[in-house]
Amino acid sequence: MNLDKIKEKIKVVSRQHSKCLILTGGLPDDRSKYLIKLSRESGKYININKIIAERLSEIPRDERAVEVIDILSKLPLEIPEDYLLLDNLDILFSPELKVDPFEALIKLSRNKTIIVSWPGDYQEGSLIYAQPGHPEYYYYPDAGEKSMIIEV
Repeated sequence: MNLDKIKEKIKVVSRQHSKCLILTGGLPDDRSKYLIKLSRESGKYININKIIAERLSEIPRDERAVEVIDILSKLPLEIPEDYLLLDNLDILFSPELKVDPFEALIKLSRNKTIIVSWPGDYQEGSLIYAQPGHPEYYYYPDAGEKSMIIEV
């Protein structure tokens, strides 16, 4: 996959109800490089781990779950760029936060086009994070019905 093909997919997904393009496959650093290159044109690169950790640092543990959703929902309002380039999502899978990461991304994509580097696997139309039995394990069957998924 090259950058021009990703840009073509962004144009397509930008016209959909759920404007979420998920990059899978390859190495995480490769996906990050694509996002950084795209950010030089018209998107805003966001390290989700960093922004969530910074904003939750002063919040009591029992209030963090609600606060994460609030932080994510405000991102499209805070950032004027055409689309958001989301990288390093691992914090969203923390059981302590009680967030469904995929559904949170889909909700976010209703307000602005998002391009996401998926930190897990993509197999037969399903997104996976971690291994079964792991506390952070998530399995999203038919994720392609709610988002556009491409392998880089």
